[in-house]
Amino acid sequence: MKTILYYVQGPVHLRNLGLIANEMPGWKFRMVYEAGVSHFDSKVLSDLPFEKVPLKKDRIPPEVWDGNVRAIIFSAIQPRQGPLNLIKSALLRQIPMVAIEESNQIALNLGISSNNNYLAPTEHVLVASQIERDYLVDMGVPGHRVKCTGWPFYTGPTGKTNQTEKRHMKERFGLDPDRPVAALALTAYGDSGENHEKRRQQLYLVAQGMPDEYQLVVKAHPIENLSTVTPIVQSIIPKATVLESNVPIADLITASDVLINRGVSQAGIESLLQGVPVVVLSIGHWTPFHEDAPDVVVQNGEELNRALVRLITESNPMHAYDNFLKRHVPYSPTEARRFTCQSIDEIATRGLLDPNPKEQWLDLALFQAWKLKANIALESLKLCSNSGYSSISQSLSDLVQCRASRHQLHELRHWSQGTFREEILRSLWISQFYQTKSDISEEDLVWMDTYPPQKNTPLHFDCVWRWIDVLIRSGYYDRAEQLAQKMHHEYSYNPIMHSLPFWIERYRANRYGRIQYKMWLRWMQIRPRLSQLHVQLKELRA
Repeated sequence: MKTILYYVQGPVHLRNLGLIANEMPGWKFRMVYEAGVSHFDSKVLSDLPFEKVPLKKDRIPPEVWDGNVRAIIFSAIQPRQGPLNLIKSALLRQIPMVAIEESNQIALNLGISSNNNYLAPTEHVLVASQIERDYLVDMGVPGHRVKCTGWPFYTGPTGKTNQTEKRHMKERFGLDPDRPVAALALTAYGDSGENHEKRRQQLYLVAQGMPDEYQLVVKAHPIENLSTVTPIVQSIIPKATVLESNVPIADLITASDVLINRGVSQAGIESLLQGVPVVVLSIGHWTPFHEDAPDVVVQNGEELNRALVRLITESNPMHAYDNFLKRHVPYSPTEARRFTCQSIDEIATRGLLDPNPKEQWLDLALFQAWKLKANIALESLKLCSNSGYSSISQSLSDLVQCRASRHQLHELRHWSQGTFREEILRSLWISQFYQTKSDISEEDLVWMDTYPPQKNTPLHFDCVWRWIDVLIRSGYYDRAEQLAQKMHHEYSYNPIMHSLPFWIERYRANRYGRIQYKMWLRWMQIRPRLSQLHVQLKELRA
C-alpha cells in the first residue's frame, strides 16, 4: 500500500498526524519520531493506530523506508539532527517532502522570530495564508516551494459558544458563571521575545486596567511549569485564578468572554474562531492586530479598561476583526484540511520533486554546518561540486573548515544577501574567527553590527558568546559589553545570556578575572559534548 511518513516531535504533532490521516483514508501513514523523547512513552505509543519507527542517535533505520513510501510530512523542521537527517535521507531517495505550517507563526511575529521551522530545504511548504507565503519567499525560500492552503490543524469549536456551555465551563474552573471572564494567555519564554520583563509588564498592565466586574484567569504556555508562573502572577494580581498549563486552550476560550495576550500566538486566532474577542497588549513586537484590528490594541491600563467594557457591551464586537480574519484566516479549518490533504495527495501520487535539487543540497549543508558537524556538511557539499553551484560549494566548504578567504566570504555574502542564509553564514564566519583566533577588520564589524539577527535569535545563542570573545580578544571591549547587556536584557531567561555581562566584567577587572573568564569559555566548549552524552545515555536507557 502507498505509504506517507509523518515526522512528529511533540504531542501536538500526534494530533496533527491523526487529522491528516483521517482526511486521507486511501493512504497508509507511518509515524517517525526520535527515541528517548519523554512525550512518547509506551502508553502513548501503544494507543496510536499507526506504524511507528524511532530514530536512534544519528542513524535513520532502514525500516523507515520499507514499502512504497511516496512522501514525508513535517509539521515542523527545526534545525536539529533528527529532521535534518531525514531530509538528507529523502533527498538521496528522491522522495518528496512536505512541511505543513503549524500556525500563522511568521505573520504573528511580523517575521521577527519563531519562523525557523520552515526554512530547511523541503520541496513543498504549505502555509496558512498568503501573508505567510510572502514572508517565507522574502526570507529566501524559493517561491515555487510555498503554497497557501490554510491552517488545517484547528480542532476546536467554531462560532459563538452558547451561554449554557459557557456557564458550565466557568463553573468547571471554579469561576462565577454570572460574571464576565477575561483570560490572559501567556507566551512561552523565548517565543516572540517573551522574557521576565515583558511578562511583568503584561501583568502590571492587566492589574491596572481590569474592570471590577471581570474575573481574571491566567494560563501559562503548555511547556511551562506552573510552579514558576503562579508566584509572579500572585505577587502582582493576587485575585487572579491561575490555571494548570496543560488545560486545553479551547476550554479556556469557551469559559472566557475576552482573551488577552500580546497578539503573537495562535491562541488569538483560536479565540476569534470561537467567537471570543481578543485584546492585544502592545508589549514587544508589532503584530498584525496593530495593522488589521487597531481598535483592540491597548498601550496602558486605561485603554485596556475601556476596551474590556466596550467588548462586553457592544452588540457585534467581532466586527473589529473582519479585516484580520480576511487576511490571515482565508479558509475555514475544514476547507484548510481539505486543501492541504489534496495538495499532499497530488505531491505523493505524482512524486513532485524540486526542479533544483542541487540548491536543496547546498541549503542542507548550510544547516548541517551550523547545527550539526562539519564533516556531515562536507558530505552534502560534495553533491554540489559538479554543478552551477560548484564555486559556492567550494567557498562554503572552506568556511566550514575555518579556512575561507576574504574573496570567498564576499562570494558567499553576494549569494546569500538578504536571505536567511546570510544569518547562518555570519554564525559560521564567527566560528572561523573563534577557531583560528584571527584578527577582525572594520568590514567585519560593519557586517556583524546587527548580529545576532532578530529572526530566530535563540538559535544563535551558541555563537553570541563566541562573537563576544572575538570582540574582547580584538580589543573591542565596549562593543562586547553593549552586546552582552542587550542579550542579558532581552534573553535573561537563558543562563548563558544572563551571565554574559558578569563574565565581561570579570575579564576587565584583573588578571585573576581573565583566568576565570577563560575557564568559563572552556566550560562553554565542553558543555555541548556533555549534553550530547546525556542524550545518548537516555537513548540507551530507552
